[in-house]
Amino acid sequence: DDEALNDALKIASARHDIIALKVSDPRERELPNIGLVELQDAETARKVLIDTSSAAVRRHYAEAWSEREAKTLNLLRHKRIDIADISTDSDYVAELIKLFHKR
Repeated sequence: DDEALNDALKIASARHDIIALKVSDPRERELPNIGLVELQDAETARKVLIDTSSAAVRRHYAEAWSEREAKTLNLLRHKRIDIADISTDSDYVAELIKLFHKR
């Protein structure tokens, strides 16, 4: 959760120089329209059935993903932690070079 991440960053950044490597896949941002899908939480084993053919479900997922992304990035920026935003569909070396030139 956000509070646990905030606490961990506070402790770690007191003694260490931290760099965040945010690795993501563009396909994580939105659900594909593939009908009914059963998802299982890896930690709790709880299962849920969702209808990805519903535009409202896909919109809600995309909004939730964007909100979570924004919260995490804002927290990192607030803690003055440099971020390399690496996408699986792009050149990660270029992003790392850009980060280290900035530093």
